[in-house]
Amino acid sequence: MVKKISLVVLVLMLVALGLVSCKKSDEPAAQSAKPETMKEQQATGGGIGYTAPETKSTQPDQKAMQKTMTEQKTMAEKEMADQKTMAEKKMMPEQETTTEQKTSMGGLGDITQKVESMAKGLQFSLPDQDGKQVSLSDYKDKIVVLEWTNPECPFVQRHYENNAMPKLAQEYQQKGIVWLAIDSTGSHDLATDKEWFTTHKLSYPILNDHSGIVGKMLGAKSTPHIFIINTNGKVAYQGAVDDDPQGEKGAGAVNYVRKALDALLTGKTPEVTETKSYGCSVKYAQ
Repeated sequence: MVKKISLVVLVLMLVALGLVSCKKSDEPAAQSAKPETMKEQQATGGGIGYTAPETKSTQPDQKAMQKTMTEQKTMAEKEMADQKTMAEKKMMPEQETTTEQKTSMGGLGDITQKVESMAKGLQFSLPDQDGKQVSLSDYKDKIVVLEWTNPECPFVQRHYENNAMPKLAQEYQQKGIVWLAIDSTGSHDLATDKEWFTTHKLSYPILNDHSGIVGKMLGAKSTPHIFIINTNGKVAYQGAVDDDPQGEKGAGAVNYVRKALDALLTGKTPEVTETKSYGCSVKYAQ
């Protein structure tokens, strides 16, 4: 029995000694493996000074998201403000603007005077080249042609040097049409108009509107600029004399004034009631 116990103890002691021996022999191997591992790291770029490659983050860009949200918020606020403004305008009653207020707005004043004059029937009174007052009311129930003119304008000069304008006026004066030339040039006086009237031996007067009141009231923009007033005192046609600004078409040019007058003389409304006038701008007084 004692022998068996001694044998077991001996075996256990041998096993213990063997484990210790194995542990000591493993330590150098582990230590020697460390340098090898470092060499491998250096070879692959993982040693000192190694920078790991950048990887794209799968997380959303916070700044971009914030910018987008801010823009969307701004757009939404602007849209709400616009809708609110539109709603307020619809709720507000329309305010009536007086003639004096519109006149102080510059161009709008001229438009207001023009509309009011047309509604009541156009009325004005101006001196001719001899100083005689001529009123539109003198020609009640007649068709009247108002021709804006300026002796210094090349376009006007062409229509007079070839006698086209005076001839057209004379033709329709014989049919009962009233023809009045109006000079709204701010620097022109009666003497200027008198000279032009005499030079071309005109059969119709030149009315001086150097203040520009009548020209602005009607909206005369150029010389020449034609306005045809019907028997009711309303504008039946306004615009260019013809469709030939450069005077190159000759007999092929369409004379808008002739067509409008022919229609009115037969009791009809002109097919063309407005065209774009051409020529020099009216030189209104400053």
